[in-house]
Amino acid sequence: MRMEDGMIYGNLLATAKAMNGTYGTMAQLKEVMELPLSSKGLAFLSRVHSEKEFSDVVLVPSRYIEKPRYTIGLGDSFVAGMQICFG
Repeated sequence: MRMEDGMIYGNLLATAKAMNGTYGTMAQLKEVMELPLSSKGLAFLSRVHSEKEFSDVVLVPSRYIEKPRYTIGLGDSFVAGMQICFG
C-alpha cells in the first residue's frame, strides 16, 4: 500500500472525529468523503508537483470542514488511519 493511501485513511478518520467526536462509522466516513478537499491543500499540492525541490514530498490534501466540533484526539485518529498502510 502507498504512503498516500495511509494519509488518506488518516485524514478520513481525523475528519470524522472532528465532525462527530468519534472515530466514525462507515456512514460517517462516507459523509466525510463528500466534503470538498481543502483549497489551500490543493494549491500546495500543485506547487509541490511543479517544483523539483519538493520531489520527495508526499502530500495529500485533507477534506475541509468549516467549524470542527472536536479537536481532541485528531492526531491519534490520523495515526490510526496511517497504520493501515503499514499492514
